Amino acid sequence: MRPGQPHAFHISPERPLASFNFYFDLWDAKNPVSLNRIFIYAPEPFRLDAVSVAGPCAELDALPGVSSLQDEPQLYEELLRIVGAHEQSRYYRSEILNSMMYAWMLNWYNARHTRRPSDYRIVKLLERLERDPGRRERVGEWWEMCGLSRTYFHELFLRETGFTPKAYQHRLRMRRAAILLRESDLTITAVADKLGYPSIHPFTRHFGAYYGLSPMQYRRRPASPTGAPPADPSPSP
Repeated sequence: MRPGQPHAFHISPERPLASFNFYFDLWDAKNPVSLNRIFIYAPEPFRLDAVSVAGPCAELDALPGVSSLQDEPQLYEELLRIVGAHEQSRYYRSEILNSMMYAWMLNWYNARHTRRPSDYRIVKLLERLERDPGRRERVGEWWEMCGLSRTYFHELFLRETGFTPKAYQHRLRMRRAAILLRESDLTITAVADKLGYPSIHPFTRHFGAYYGLSPMQYRRRPASPTGAPPADPSPSP
C-alpha cells in the first residue's frame, strides 16, 4: 500500500487468516513515519497528520497496490524469512531487514514483469492446465488441441515457457500442491487425489524430490515464520 492509501481488511470468522504486516519507509530512514503507526476504525473519518515520504520512482509506479502471491510461492516464503530474521536477529537487525526487504521488492518487480507466453494457442493451453493441473491426459491431446504438429508444438511450447510440456505441468502440479498443503485443510491423500495421483506414494515421492521435504514436513514448517520451507525451485526442462 502506498503512503496515505485507505484500506481495510475483511476476514471471515469461519475462515480466519494469518496476517503479516510490514511497515517501512523507502525514502526517509532518519525520520521514518512508519514507526508511528495509526489505525483508524470505521466509522471514524480517515485523517492522517503525516505520511511517509514517497519519492519519484517509475519502477514503484509500475507495481500494483494489491497483488496476489498465489502464483509466486517463493515470494511468500521470502516474506516468512523476513519475519523470521526480525524475530531471530540480535545484531544488525535493521541492516539485515532493510537488505532483505529491498531484495524482496526487486524480486517482486521481476516476477511482475517477467515475459509471459504470447502465442494464443499456448496461452489457451496454459489456462486450461492452470484450471486443473491434476488433469491426466496425453501430450498428444495438447498439440491436437492447438492444431499443431508434434514437432512444432514442442518447439513452440519450449520457446514460450522455457519448459517442456510435461516439465511445465509437473512444476505447476507441485506448486499447486504446496498451496493446497499450506492453505487448505485437505489431507495429504486428498491433495494427491485432487492432483490426479493414483495414490499418496507417487505424490509423496515427487513432492519430496521437488522440494526436498515430505508433504507433511512442508505443511508443518510454514506454520512457524522462523522455519519457512525452501523456496519453489525452478527445475530445468
